[in-house]
Amino acid sequence: RIPVVPDQLLYQGGLRAPRATARTEAWNLSTTAEGYSARGLVPGLEWAAAELRWPSQVQNWIEPRCPVARVAGRRVVVSRPCWAALTARKGGPPPAPLLVENLLRPPPSGQFACSDRHVFYRPREPYGGPPRDAWAPLHEAVLQAEGLANHSFQLLAFSHATWRQPSTPEGYVPTQSLVTPLGEPPGAVSLGRARGVAVDGCSFANLGSAYALSVGGASQQVSVVGSSFTALAGGAVKLGNVDDERALATSPERMDSGLRVVDNTIRSAALELRGAAAIFAGYVRDTTISHNSVAETGYTAISLGWGWGTHVLGRQTFMRNNHVVSNRMERVVSALNDGGCIYTLGPQPNSTVSLNYCEADRAPVVGSFYHDNGSRYFRTTRNVASNSPAPCVYLQGCCGAPALDARRTAPRASAGEGSTDGPSPRFPGGRVARLVPRRGAAAQQLRTGRGQLLAGLPRPRRGLPLRRRQGDSGERASARGVASRGAGGRRRGGREGRRSRPGRTRKDGRGTCGRVIFFSAVS
Repeated sequence: RIPVVPDQLLYQGGLRAPRATARTEAWNLSTTAEGYSARGLVPGLEWAAAELRWPSQVQNWIEPRCPVARVAGRRVVVSRPCWAALTARKGGPPPAPLLVENLLRPPPSGQFACSDRHVFYRPREPYGGPPRDAWAPLHEAVLQAEGLANHSFQLLAFSHATWRQPSTPEGYVPTQSLVTPLGEPPGAVSLGRARGVAVDGCSFANLGSAYALSVGGASQQVSVVGSSFTALAGGAVKLGNVDDERALATSPERMDSGLRVVDNTIRSAALELRGAAAIFAGYVRDTTISHNSVAETGYTAISLGWGWGTHVLGRQTFMRNNHVVSNRMERVVSALNDGGCIYTLGPQPNSTVSLNYCEADRAPVVGSFYHDNGSRYFRTTRNVASNSPAPCVYLQGCCGAPALDARRTAPRASAGEGSTDGPSPRFPGGRVARLVPRRGAAAQQLRTGRGQLLAGLPRPRRGLPLRRRQGDSGERASARGVASRGAGGRRRGGREGRRSRPGRTRKDGRGTCGRVIFFSAVS
């Protein structure tokens, strides 16, 4: 049964109308066996359709959502299936949620609230009359295609879909990148077992789905080129799947391979489902993500890989030959934490992360270029990171599957707050690395002092113009950089990391990634 009112989304005059949200401090909630107890009486009518949110409270990188089942006096009872999943995800009693959404009270200007029968919307100021051209998405899918071959989608526009799982009794308690124990998140446009399919010059806008476009189920030779993704509740593109069993397949027919995401523009992603990566690739092979421009995301810009340390030892997955090259990413991880511009998981032989530009990664921990658990066999070279409170590079060292096989090529590094190379002071078990710039011809291929990107880092065709940062010194600098080994990390074959000659470290007063740095690392 499809509800007749929107659970999450309303679009008015082509613009997204957020669902009204309030902070919970006024109720002074304390955890009970079935939910929470408030300091005073809770207005039951207001909370009848409420949804609780825990941004970075259960884990740094997720924002679970659970519907309120009922309110009795001072007691707020959370939906039982969602409460059980939340308790398991936290490993104990969940903290009081920071936010409550969809209280049935007059919403602020330009926002809405909804019951199971009505939508309450307050027009934007100045008042221009009753709502017109209003859209309340009902369906989760705009287009689904299975087994499609030798087909192209050109110059099409896709809009107005939703994702209802967060409002069900099971709620939304993710592992990462919107994947939950209930399964993988859907795309508004979904391609399964596709062969030789192109999505070219299409527009994806005002979508409330978990991902705008998903390609998986052993799809091969699929390209997403020159398309735009704007105003998305979740992520833009999802590639491959997170099926651990199929990831061990040896038959090419069972693999997601030969996928290309090239020359696309992504703006304002993960607005509601803030743990979505703008581009999320799970178990994939021979995949290229290049020349994309990504800006204003709630979480990571590009996430590549799955499995953490599950397949570090024993049988290996089919992940390999994946390349993230020449992407521009700005103002990412604006809502949650423990993400970055580019994030990787698991062993991926012969894979590269190179010639990427990262500006204003807002996550205060880890790093702009982040190799998480089990990341192996990456070559991370000639990237640029600038203006982030976290270190430029982070190699995860915890949980029995550190990002190993990393070669250190410079002698100094700093870990946030001005400390030296070593264990992360903000994330126990991890390792951080700051890069050491040097002068040289390599820098001239990447960036001039006026902030212009040259041949080494091509600008995406539809990307944002590159602006000169105020206070830029105009110096040309490059680095053949540094990467810390994870705890106990050793290069394969017993070779220790090589060290290059000393260099000069550029950093701001806090020792964070506050200036452009060129670096290379091998993992």
